[in-house]
Formats: sequence, structure tokens, C-alpha cells
Amino acid sequence: MSKLQILSVVNGYHLIKKNNFYYILDKKGMTIPYLNMSGTKEQVINELKRWKDKVDCNNEFMLKIENKFIEILENI
Repeated sequence: MSKLQILSVVNGYHLIKKNNFYYILDKKGMTIPYLNMSGTKEQVINELKRWKDKVDCNNEFMLKIENKFIEILENI
């Protein structure tokens, strides 16, 4: 059984890695179903960038999360 690895926590949201699969969990430790933020590193990066550009462009709270998680994923 593989352990969960917390890669980052921003504004209460967690970027988690288990094996080669990545998840973004909300403040309660639940996956965020409406975001579909789980998958391979590339899938999660692409979805974060899509949300950053198309959904949250005026939401500083979420942009901080998305930018940090993208930075981490692109550098591992």
C-alpha cells in the first residue's frame, strides 16, 4: 500500500500525490468533484491551467492555489 504524499497546501487546499497519480483535495480532505482535479501530472497541470485561464481569471483566492500547484507540478 502506497502512502499519500502532501506536496503543498495553499489556502486550505491540498495537492496530493499517491504513486504517479495526483489529487487536489478541499479543506475537508475531500476530492473536489466539480473541478475534476485528479489524474496524471500532465492531466492535472492542464486542468489547473484551464481553470486559471477560463474560470478563475478574476479570482485571486483560486489563482494563488492554481499558480502554486502548477509551479510545483512542473518542477517535479
